[in-house]
Amino acid sequence: MRRAQFGQTFSVSHALGHFTISAEIWHFSQPFLHGNAVGNLWGVSYSVRKNLVVDGGFEHGLTETSTQWETFVGFTYLLPHRLWMGHHLKQR
Repeated sequence: MRRAQFGQTFSVSHALGHFTISAEIWHFSQPFLHGNAVGNLWGVSYSVRKNLVVDGGFEHGLTETSTQWETFVGFTYLLPHRLWMGHHLKQR
């Protein structure tokens, strides 16, 4: 048996110097439970350098079938060089 799952989200973010504040409200259908999961997420990120960003935040579910509380932390590091060459893109 196959059933489609659908989701929507509304997200906003605002940069304040090296910081960025983000907020999101989301909805996912739950076809096998005949229900809906709804929640909101709040996050903040800080640009340490042009290629390094650290972030964290929390999420709170608003329905019984949503995860009630969740926290997260992480980082994004942009490598200064390619890990591999695109040989198929090189001209001979």
